[in-house]
Amino acid sequence: MSRKGDVFEKAVASIQSKIDPNSKVTHDEKIVDKYGHFRQFDVVIRGKLGGRNLLGVIECKDWKAKVDLPVIDAFLTKMRGVNAHFGIIASNSGFTKSSLEKCKMEQIGAISLIPNENTGVGFAIKMSVCAREYSWTNMYAEMSGTGYVVIDRNTTIEEMFVKGKEDFSLADWFRYHLDNEYEHDDYVGDYRKEITFVKPQLIIAKGYEFPVSKFVFCASRIVKYKHRYINVNGDGMYEWNDDCLLIPPGGEVLFGPFTNDPSDWEEYEGEELKREGFDFIVAAIVRLYYDEKVPFDISKL
Repeated sequence: MSRKGDVFEKAVASIQSKIDPNSKVTHDEKIVDKYGHFRQFDVVIRGKLGGRNLLGVIECKDWKAKVDLPVIDAFLTKMRGVNAHFGIIASNSGFTKSSLEKCKMEQIGAISLIPNENTGVGFAIKMSVCAREYSWTNMYAEMSGTGYVVIDRNTTIEEMFVKGKEDFSLADWFRYHLDNEYEHDDYVGDYRKEITFVKPQLIIAKGYEFPVSKFVFCASRIVKYKHRYINVNGDGMYEWNDDCLLIPPGGEVLFGPFTNDPSDWEEYEGEELKREGFDFIVAAIVRLYYDEKVPFDISKL
């Protein structure tokens, strides 16, 4: 078998060990990218992982020189153009240091056929994740007093305090309450919380004091859909007969980078969120209160 044939065999075996062993492999295939251009790949592999269709692409460099950074950049552009889930570059002459650094950063597999050379760079499979991001908006309070109230109509609950308990604003209590009331709930819509005091409480706002017998705290809970891609890599093997992931002793499978804060994820523009379109769907709760000190419970006054 030629050295280029060795590259094909080693690269394909590496992929098939991580995804469907019955995947379809083609050589010298052209794929139309998202711009309508044909892009050629030495090896194209199509298979499944956890029931999801995956596309992998491989380029094999039968060169005398090491693969350098421009080759990696060009391969990345081609990969992204055809929305490939993973990619591998195989070389019979090895890689430059900068090209391996780029492969590691971009999670591209690097396979060298130089005897005893280990690039230390394995490929990763790109998986899609969607998050339901729940957050609160339009927080305010309605109040009923026991006398004439002098207060700026633009005063917010951020600026209101119960006399004798000025360490926390009314907004602090309301944020803490909302965080805990719906911590594991998927409710979306308007919310009202009525607090009636046993006896009127003096409220301080912008230098004024006035008695209040009842508050009605109001807010609206909304949900936004965000999405991003994460990489899955590591030592695990997928057992297709039992539909489970097997991890050898001392091995690991890494999902990421992944955070539970989807604020910088892309907005999902689809009309309806469907499980079939994503590998993972998660819920993310945007917390409102971050102070370590727990505010007093205004409902106990």
